[in-house]
Amino acid sequence: MDIVKVKEIARQYDSELTADDPRFQRSTTLVYRDGSIMQYRQGFLMRCHEWIVCFSEHLGVHISEAGDLLMYWESKHLNVPLEELD
Repeated sequence: MDIVKVKEIARQYDSELTADDPRFQRSTTLVYRDGSIMQYRQGFLMRCHEWIVCFSEHLGVHISEAGDLLMYWESKHLNVPLEELD
């Protein structure tokens, strides 16, 4: 599928998202083959054929070809109290 069609699908999906979508309680990390790393604090990932689409709450939609990525993942936010170091 070409990037133009993927952008169209992603924009339509993004327009239907709301700020209280629980998937925005995750963070995403994309590691590219060139060594660059992109992290999005409130975001989630979806696959669209050979493309990885990152929906971020404040930074919009980001589309990457899966072959350009070494790895990608989502993390769930946990508000775990830290122990004091005395």
